[in-house]
Amino acid sequence: MRPQIDQIFTSTRQEQERTRNQRPAQGTNAALCPDPSGDFNNPIIVSNQTEQVQSILERVLHSEQPSNVGLAPNREDMSIEREIEIQLGQAGIDAKFTRALINIINEQRKRLAHPEDIDPISYIGGKNGLETSKGWIMVVDSFNEVRSIIAQTYLELVRVWTVNHSGEWLFNRVESAGVQVETKFSRRAWKPQSKPLAKGGNPPEKAALKAISGQGFFFQSKEKNDILTRMAQHRSRGIDNWHFKKFEYMLCFDRSVYETLVMLAKCCKERYGGLPSYASFSKIILVKDVELKTAAANLDASDTSKLVKSIEDGIECFLKTEYNWRSPPFSITEGPFRTMQIVLPIDDIKLSLDEKETKLNEIALKTGCRIRVTDEKFDGQLFSVTGRKEALSLAISLLKEALL
Repeated sequence: MRPQIDQIFTSTRQEQERTRNQRPAQGTNAALCPDPSGDFNNPIIVSNQTEQVQSILERVLHSEQPSNVGLAPNREDMSIEREIEIQLGQAGIDAKFTRALINIINEQRKRLAHPEDIDPISYIGGKNGLETSKGWIMVVDSFNEVRSIIAQTYLELVRVWTVNHSGEWLFNRVESAGVQVETKFSRRAWKPQSKPLAKGGNPPEKAALKAISGQGFFFQSKEKNDILTRMAQHRSRGIDNWHFKKFEYMLCFDRSVYETLVMLAKCCKERYGGLPSYASFSKIILVKDVELKTAAANLDASDTSKLVKSIEDGIECFLKTEYNWRSPPFSITEGPFRTMQIVLPIDDIKLSLDEKETKLNEIALKTGCRIRVTDEKFDGQLFSVTGRKEALSLAISLLKEALL
């Protein structure tokens, strides 16, 4: 954001200088007019203000997952835009500058973070078009550390397993969350019960990742290792109101979580249901009643194996019912295709949307691979490249070269 901040400071200073120069010509006593350009002419002060604004933006925007921050009661309902206005105002930043900056941020958020209009773009064999929308899936448990991690990992494995055999991309985005992890929305919804909520930002239980990583030769592959590496970097998060309008399905694994999720959905409908963007709500499904009565780290090998198998069975039943999924006959490495996935930080991608689309189409044509792009939280994009094994390395190399 620093180049944009510098640019807005420059345009704001120029506008204020034009205003100052015009005022005497309009009959105003210049001696009575304060210099509106203020400290904008001092390069050291401008540089310091740029650093200050950058710091404020990082603090506000990176708390998009509010489970990582303490929430003052008077800030529960506050939008990102309002938080930026207040914090920049307290720092003495000009209001015109703040409005211009918020406009730029909103434009970027439309492009980069859970866009409202389309599911993530898929570039297919050089054709510029979208695949049929397959929906987004959110898997939910209490604290987003065990069952939801196993379920998200398994859904990602099944998606790659399926595309390697049939070329079909089952669903677009899959994420996980916990109903007892604090967010601004959940804190407001829980307030009548005064229920204490856990802070987010915790890594997955190692036992959960270990359990899913040991399941079956069908998944032993580079694909599986890449997915597990990404899942190890996941941090626990709570439920936000926008989840109910963006995720087609919300899956849970015990009746208590299911009932809590229904309660949160009701609160969301009461508060936001009248808005056009909330015309449709997530379908909440109890896929399996698998109550976790003890910490995953304390489960013995037999109990862990039963937990993973139960969650996998529930996921497969859901996919067969909602997606007409059929289990591939061979392992993840024995289909006609292979898949490689990389996550690139959004800030490192220097191309515009149109430029990126053109480059990805060129790579798809040159390598015969299919490239799918999905948002990964708020600061990265996941590129899934599917094709013949011998073409994948070239496609990934060209992709990095084109985008970074």
